[in-house]
Amino acid sequence: MGLFSKKLKSDGMTALVFRERTLHAVTLSRSRAKPQIVSLHSFNRPDGEDLALALRDNLDREASGYPVNALLDFDDYQLLLVEAPDVRPEELRSAVRWRLKDLINFHIDDAIIDVFEIPDQRHQNRNRMMYAVAARASRISDAAEILENAHLTLETVDIPEMALRNLAMLADDEVNGIALLHMDEDRSMITLSRNGTLYLTRRWGFGSRAIREASDADAVAQLEEQVQLEIQRSLDYYDSHFPIGPLAALVVTPTTAAIPGLTGFLSESTDLPVKTLDIGQRIDGAGQLADGGEVLALGAALRHEVLAL
Repeated sequence: MGLFSKKLKSDGMTALVFRERTLHAVTLSRSRAKPQIVSLHSFNRPDGEDLALALRDNLDREASGYPVNALLDFDDYQLLLVEAPDVRPEELRSAVRWRLKDLINFHIDDAIIDVFEIPDQRHQNRNRMMYAVAARASRISDAAEILENAHLTLETVDIPEMALRNLAMLADDEVNGIALLHMDEDRSMITLSRNGTLYLTRRWGFGSRAIREASDADAVAQLEEQVQLEIQRSLDYYDSHFPIGPLAALVVTPTTAAIPGLTGFLSESTDLPVKTLDIGQRIDGAGQLADGGEVLALGAALRHEVLAL
């Protein structure tokens, strides 16, 4: 959504990732053949009205000159796999809204609904599935007000799963299909995509912090096995529902690859080749990303769809 009349640069984007305790901002310019990170900021998140002031104090003029894509925090939305209603395209969102009213953990009147279809499914005439996003409208309004007070222009609102899909498109193997694993401090996600299309995504409730702080080797092994189980469940679902051939690789984001022993464990326990996403080869300045939130912010800055929540 456009909120201001000031002229913004059209060759890039600033992405913001709001977390409970931190905020991450990445400004990406596409003015050159190779995209470039021109601004990167991570700082502790203050409460209330101080957040707009913190944005003004921490973001430079370069960041404020681009439209903003704000990434919702995990508690601000729900992503659900639902059966696609048999209705006309213009009726799809309203039909999905009716189905979601008993599935989401907040009132449907506070929900903004978006949907995206999943192509290439088996049994195309029966139980065709699609993804529905239900976002808290109040949270989006709050974010818009904060950004307005920070003199930033909110153009789109996005979710972490789509940011990961954007990152996956940087991988050489993505045209043939890849699984991309990203472990944040307290959550983990995997996306399965092929040639820019997101087919499947899963999320689970522990991340790199749990592995780092595990009490002993047995506890680490249990967590690694849980990661491997979630990956295998995702691969099994993909193989059974999409007749488009096997995935080419399991790719991990750079901060995920930095977790001691994880890449080696996955190489031994997974049939797919395991690779680290070389973001720096595709984007200038990406080698300085040190936090999972910064990685997601870069993914959000790579957004290219026109539609938004």
